[in-house]
Amino acid sequence: MPQDVTCPACEATFPVTESRTAFTAACPHCDAEMIVEFRKPAAPPEPGQPRHELHVTPGALPAPELPRPRTKRDIDGEDAEPRRASGSAAIVLLSGGCGMLMVLGGLGLTAWVLFGLIGTTVPATYKRPGTNPPAINRVNPPSNTFTPQNNTFNPPRNTFVPPNSPFIPPQPKDTFDLRPVTVALPSITPAPLEADPATVKLERVGTVAVGGGGRYLVMHLPDKGQLTVFDTSAGQFTATVPADTGDAHLTAGVSKVVLAAPNSRIFRVYALPGLTKEYDSTGPGGIRGMAMGSRTNGPMATVEVFGEVKLWDIGASGITEVEGASGKLGVHWHDRCLRAAPDGTAFSTYDGLHSRQNAILLTNQNRKWQVSADSYPVPYPGVDGNFYGNGIVVSKAYQDQRVGGIGASSGVWFVPSVSSKDYFLKVAPQTVGFAPNQQKTLAVSVHKGRNSEAAAPGTTVLSDLPEFEGMVDAFSGNVNVACDQHFFLIPQAKLFITITAKRDRLVVRRIDPR
Repeated sequence: MPQDVTCPACEATFPVTESRTAFTAACPHCDAEMIVEFRKPAAPPEPGQPRHELHVTPGALPAPELPRPRTKRDIDGEDAEPRRASGSAAIVLLSGGCGMLMVLGGLGLTAWVLFGLIGTTVPATYKRPGTNPPAINRVNPPSNTFTPQNNTFNPPRNTFVPPNSPFIPPQPKDTFDLRPVTVALPSITPAPLEADPATVKLERVGTVAVGGGGRYLVMHLPDKGQLTVFDTSAGQFTATVPADTGDAHLTAGVSKVVLAAPNSRIFRVYALPGLTKEYDSTGPGGIRGMAMGSRTNGPMATVEVFGEVKLWDIGASGITEVEGASGKLGVHWHDRCLRAAPDGTAFSTYDGLHSRQNAILLTNQNRKWQVSADSYPVPYPGVDGNFYGNGIVVSKAYQDQRVGGIGASSGVWFVPSVSSKDYFLKVAPQTVGFAPNQQKTLAVSVHKGRNSEAAAPGTTVLSDLPEFEGMVDAFSGNVNVACDQHFFLIPQAKLFITITAKRDRLVVRRIDPR
C-alpha cells in the first residue's frame, strides 16, 4: 500500500510503495536521494493505520558488488579437470532402443486387433453349416456426445443471442449520471463580533473545507488531531472533535463532512454542524485530492496517484463508488489541487502554485466526463457557476466572462464568495515602502457583478494588513498561497475571514457590501 514520504531536503511529500527491503528513492521535486525503509512497528497497528513504520535517511544505498569476470586462466583450469569415464553409455542407448521397439510393436499389434477387423467381412473358413455369426460393425458414438462445430463458443441457455450472431460478453459500464444530492441550506445571518477585527490563535490549520452552503468553515488541525467548525453566523467556533493526526484530505457538503485518514483507505464521515461521527467507510489508497459541492451532499470526486478520477455516493451507512465514472482523464493530480463547484455539477484540477496555474475542468455531458482544455489559470469555482482565477473568470464551457481588463496570468487573483453569486474578491500583490525597506504585501477588495475595477459599495480596499504577511513571494512578487484556503467572503454574514500564511491565526473583519 502506498505511503507518503517527506523529502529531507525540500520537505516535499510524495508517495512510495511498500517494500520488504530498503531502497533508494529520488524526490520528484528536487531530485535529492534518500534511503527509504519500511520497518515492522513495535506494537500492532490500529485498524486503518499503516502496517509498517516509514524511516527515511538522506543519501543512497551503496551499489551492489558485481561478480569478477572470468579469465582465460579460469577457463583453462576448468578444461584441465579430469573427466569421468562413461563406459556404460553404449549399453544404456542400446537398451533404450530395444525397449522403444518393443513398445512400438505392442502398440501396433493392439491397434491392428482393435481396428483392423472393424467393418470387415467374416472369412469363409469361419462359416460352418448351421452357424450365423454376428456381423462386426463400427461403433457409433452416443447421440448425447458433444461434437464441436467450428470451435465456436455456445453461450448459456438463458443468454439471448440473435441468429447468426457471435456471442459478445458483457462490457464494463462507461457511462454515469452526475446527480448532485440537494438538501435545504441553512440560513446565514449577520454575525455578532465582540471586536473588529477579531483574531483567534490556532494550532496549525491543515485543509479547510466550506460546508453548509458557505455558512461553515470546517478545519482539520493535523498536529493536534482535531476537527473543528467555525460558524460564520455565530462568529465563533461551535464544535471540535478528535480526529486523525497528520495531513489529511477533507471536504464538506451541506450537512456532511468527509475526512480521508492519512496513509490509509478509510473515509470518516461526520454530520454538520455538530461534527457527530456517523461511520467509517473503505475508500481507495493514494488519494491526492477530494471535493464535493458545499451546497450538496455529494457525490464526491477523488483524484488518485497518476490521475485516476473516481466519483462516490455518500450514503446513510457507507460510501460507494459510482459505476462508470472512473478513469484516467489526463487531469492534474498535484496534492490537494481538486475543487468542486458549490452546486456539485463541475470540478477543477490545477497544476500547483505558480504564475501560470492552469486548470482542467470536468463536467458531465451525454453521461460521460467532459474534459476541458488546459489553457486558463481558473482553479476556484464560484456559486454563480463560473470558475475564478489569475486575472480571468470563465464559464463551465471554458468561455471568458470578461471580468475587468486585467487579463489571464496577470498576477491579480479573483476569488469567489463562498456563499453568494453576486460578489467576489480581488487579491492584488503590491509593494509598500521605499528601498531598501520595501515590503511585498496584498491589497484585497470586494467587487460586485463583473466589475473588477471599482470596489463594491459599502466596502474599502484592505491593504497591507498584518494578516497578509508572508503571502507574496519576496523575489517574484507573486501570490504564493492557495487563495481559497486563506480568504473567505461571506456577504450574508457580513464577514471577511483570513487565515494567515503560517496557518496559525484566524482574523475576522466586518464588511457591509451593498
